[in-house]
Amino acid sequence: MFKKSLHSIISQYLPYVSIALISCSAIGLAIFWLSVSELKNTAKEAECFQLQLAADDLDTQFEIYENIRNDIFSNVRYRPEYMKLSTYREVELLRLFQQYQFYSALCNNYFLYYPDSGMLFSNESKCTLADYFSPWRNNFLPTDEKQQDLAEWLGNLTLNDQGAFLALENDYFLFAYPINLTQDKSGPTAVLSFILNQSELLDRLEVSSGQLRGTPSLYYQDTLIAGSDEVSLSALQWQDHFSVSQNHIAIASDSGNFIIISKLPEGGLYKGLDHFRFIVIIFLCVSILFIALMTIAVTRRQYRPIRVLAEKVQKLLPHDDLNSVSKNEIKQIEHALHKIQQQSSLNQQQITDQIALLHHQSTLLRQQTLLMLLNGNANEQVLHQMDELQINLSGSFFCIFSLHFDNTIEPGILTSIEMLSDDDLHFYTVQISDTQVITICNFLLESDADDAMDLLDALSGSSDKCTFHIRKSLVVDSIDKLPVAYYSAQTPKKHDASDQDNPVNNGWYHSDRLMMMLKSIREGDHENAMEHLQTILNIMETHYSSALIQRNVIADVVSRLINLSYELDIPIDSEKTGALLMYNNTDTVKHSLVSLLNQMFDALDRKKELYESDLSLRIRKYIDDHALDYDINLQRIAEEFQLSTKQVNQYIRIATNQTYKEYELSIRIRKAHELLSHSSMTVAQISESIGYTDVSSFIKAFKNATGMTPATFRKNM
Repeated sequence: MFKKSLHSIISQYLPYVSIALISCSAIGLAIFWLSVSELKNTAKEAECFQLQLAADDLDTQFEIYENIRNDIFSNVRYRPEYMKLSTYREVELLRLFQQYQFYSALCNNYFLYYPDSGMLFSNESKCTLADYFSPWRNNFLPTDEKQQDLAEWLGNLTLNDQGAFLALENDYFLFAYPINLTQDKSGPTAVLSFILNQSELLDRLEVSSGQLRGTPSLYYQDTLIAGSDEVSLSALQWQDHFSVSQNHIAIASDSGNFIIISKLPEGGLYKGLDHFRFIVIIFLCVSILFIALMTIAVTRRQYRPIRVLAEKVQKLLPHDDLNSVSKNEIKQIEHALHKIQQQSSLNQQQITDQIALLHHQSTLLRQQTLLMLLNGNANEQVLHQMDELQINLSGSFFCIFSLHFDNTIEPGILTSIEMLSDDDLHFYTVQISDTQVITICNFLLESDADDAMDLLDALSGSSDKCTFHIRKSLVVDSIDKLPVAYYSAQTPKKHDASDQDNPVNNGWYHSDRLMMMLKSIREGDHENAMEHLQTILNIMETHYSSALIQRNVIADVVSRLINLSYELDIPIDSEKTGALLMYNNTDTVKHSLVSLLNQMFDALDRKKELYESDLSLRIRKYIDDHALDYDINLQRIAEEFQLSTKQVNQYIRIATNQTYKEYELSIRIRKAHELLSHSSMTVAQISESIGYTDVSSFIKAFKNATGMTPATFRKNM
């Protein structure tokens, strides 16, 4: 009776159970099918993103080339007529040209060639085209005939050639910019050329993209420069900057100059998953037939943890490794642990390499910071950078020593000079060229300058390998006067500096007077500000008669007033400030500066009245002060003034007739204009200084606001 009842139940419910199992299997298969498709789409999107990173990196690298070209084009010292004045002009040109040596990892080999004269300036010396290629004859140009062809090709370039490529031997090619350095603008005077290697360029793609899955090919303006041409450009179907098919992915850079085509492996990405789909179907069908055999799994329960771990290992290991390892699951786990140990060793080596790279970058940053101080850029950001780099310039006096070496400078000498430092004396070195080093000395007492000189003399005579000649500058009493000391160290003296020529003793221009004047302006003290200004002008006129130094002082005062006007957001007459720098007599300067100060105080009075009565102006002032911070946002402003974000936006619109985002962007773009026009900072440095976390976002925002990229703006200004 019981058997009959059980048979009846099975006969009645088995079709429904079968339908339920089949339905669950179909749903699982559909989900798996969609998951595989989504995985393949995600892989393609990741490949597109990596290609876009590589394209943007190439745009940035070639924008550096464009910046170098613009620097040469805008510098009158590169003109042929300038070099005809004396032989020293060519030496000066070579020194200028060496500054581009560390601009980019892709411009190690470059030169500036003048076709008419046959002169060539590399990052090492002046020579002819044949002499420059002689060391690399076997690599680049195996015959003199090909060198002659190269000279003719460089000479035939026109100004319409915005970057031309020429293939050399052994996967090398030459990228050339024609530049007009004459007044008549009839044609190119010089050619700026970079020698690149296909393998290095492809390695750069791998590093900047994060290891592509496909095989990359690189085109510049429809010209293949690296990789193979298996995929025709004319066959690409573009959507915006992308072209995606089963066999390839193509990306065009934002500038449109570069096209990177990644040829996918045969069968596309994750091709093994297509076969795995059918395996899953068979597995599901068989599993339904063997549901009754699930009791076997109980007997294998003790072995289950090992099996689960082995399955995870199989998913992690590549198929090639699985084929080379025994089918025994224990062996597979041991092999996986061995692979993990190998990967750990590799990661440790990569960390060591990164530490070495960071040390090198820190050294370069230290040199750049000191150069900025020597050029008068002792702003708050530079001083903060000095603290981070542990540059201690806390002494009362400064002196510059220009060291000229008889031979090429050895790397250890710079460290030896800085090791001369003690509690009272601090030495910091900046290598200007292969034979010149600038040493900044900071000390407590003015007489310590002679001790520093004696130490350097002793070091110079300690070994034949580090012999150098020393030129001492004036002793100054503040960081702001370092450019004056640097200028005096670079200029040969006909006689020793006397107390009359020493700005510390004489006090012809004290930066503390200028700081006191600026402080009085901020505090609204009209009378004290006028008194400090008059003192600066009287000391300058009485104690120093050089017109050049007087103009430098006036330029410094005007520059500080202009910066203060931006800081306080008060209008200033640009025609008056421009006229100040072109003055003919001191009476004109005094009258103009007094008028300028009166104008600033009038504007401050009007602003103060509005500021005290209008909350919107206080909010605007807060945005002005913090707009260049990377973490500024509407919520932070609302918390600062204890308002809602909606109320803050309303006050901003009242004060500026703009939304918060529009006003913040206008401040950053204005600061970017200033830095691009009046500084030598790179686009990446400017991007970081005005609050952008990545340079790509800054370039896009600048282009949307002005209609041109930062490099184009700097070129056209």
